[in-house]
Amino acid sequence: QKRIVDFVKAQLAPLAELEARGDWYALERGLSALRRKLAGVPAFDEKDAAWQAAFKAEPAKTAIRQGAVFQQLREAAARGPSRQLAKEVEAFAQQAGDTLYGREARGLLQTLQK
Repeated sequence: QKRIVDFVKAQLAPLAELEARGDWYALERGLSALRRKLAGVPAFDEKDAAWQAAFKAEPAKTAIRQGAVFQQLREAAARGPSRQLAKEVEAFAQQAGDTLYGREARGLLQTLQK
């Protein structure tokens, strides 16, 4: 029993780091992947329920939407830069402001403009 709890805690630790960083999109995706393996384990289910509630409230709700948009922009950038993509990334960065995804978008924009 203790080993199971320790294992679950070790699996959840990287997700807690994402939460602390404000990367709610990656947290939601990582939690979804873990849910397939750990659902039904009380130590996991408790934290899962808490995060599910957090996902429905601000700031997580907005951050998840921003993260999804930023992921699409990042995938488009991986296919190759374009002037139109740079404009989209710039607009997203302005809209996202001083959030994690806004800062990431400004970094992506710099690489697109090189």
